[in-house]
This record gives sequence, structure tokens and C-alpha cells, in this order.
Amino acid sequence: MPIVHNIADLERGLSDIARKQIPFAVSVGINDTLSDVKKNTDKRMARILDRPTPFTLRAFRIKRSSKRKLGGSVYAQEAQARYLRFAEDGGERRPDGAAIVIPVRQRLNKYGNMPKGAIKKAIARADTFATAKGSRLSGGVYRRTKRGLQMVAAFVGSASYAERLKFDDTANKTALARFAVNVERAMVRAFKSAK
Repeated sequence: MPIVHNIADLERGLSDIARKQIPFAVSVGINDTLSDVKKNTDKRMARILDRPTPFTLRAFRIKRSSKRKLGGSVYAQEAQARYLRFAEDGGERRPDGAAIVIPVRQRLNKYGNMPKGAIKKAIARADTFATAKGSRLSGGVYRRTKRGLQMVAAFVGSASYAERLKFDDTANKTALARFAVNVERAMVRAFKSAK
């Protein structure tokens, strides 16, 4: 959503010194607004997502404005964007490999994820084995116990996600609420320094 400004109207009737300060002040206002958008997005992710990892919380970056190029953006880095898009748009995720691994009776780390290499470690045990699609058991990892077979992790072909992050909505609301205030503050500072 574009932010509309009337900078050309403002420039008329200003001194040359003040006029030269406008692009700098607008750029500062844009950058301050982008920082507000990123801050609110980071807070929202921490609140909405279930125990996000530090890597996920570092997803968003700012492409900053300059006085020559008045515009910028807040964007998710490519690695995090690949999975955060499901939190933003919802939808069905297909596996990169043969299946998505869902923990069943598996110890999770503090972020609610299986530790790296947990499945390989489990399968390396003598009492544990994996089944593929088409076997009489559902695809997954099983452990033999005194009570019988116990599923440790399931292999599924897809996972469904609900739309919940609402980055676009939150970013637009923040930008509309903060842009004019941030530009005005930057103008005041710029004009004081121009005297």
C-alpha cells in the first residue's frame, strides 16, 4: 500500500536552505517508520507464533531509504520467508524430501522442535525402525517396547496452516499511524539544523 505525501506543496514558499533539507527529513521519516514496522512485526511474531526460534525472530530486515531514493521496505529474508509465508497466507505445505516428519513421542527442544539429527539417532537404536509409505503400518518411526510398537514420529505428505501472522495488515496500519508523525519530527530537526 503506497503512502501518499504532499512534499511538493510543502516545498513551495520555503527558503533554499530549508528546501534542501526536505529530502533528508523525508528519508529519515521513512526510515523511522520502517523501524516501527519491523519492531511491531517482531513483537507480533513472538506473540503469535508458538515458541519461535531466534533464527525465525531474526527474519525481517529493512531496506533503508536515502535522500536520493525516497523509499524503503521491510522484508523477510529468503530462508525464513520460505516457511513464514504459511504463517502469513496459510495453505498446505508439501515436503522438500519424501515426507514431513511430525514428532509423536519424541523429546522436543525449548522451541517445540525435534533436535537436529533426532530421527537418525532414533533409527540407529536396535529397538527402533522406520516404515515407508505402502507398508502395513503408517509411515513413520517406531520403537519396540514391552507393550508393543510405539510410534516415535509420523511421516506425512502435507501439513495445513491457518493464516495468522497478518504481516501486510500490521505493517500498513503501523506505517499509516507513524509516517506523518515521523516525517514531521524529522522536518523539525532538519530545519533547526539548517538555521
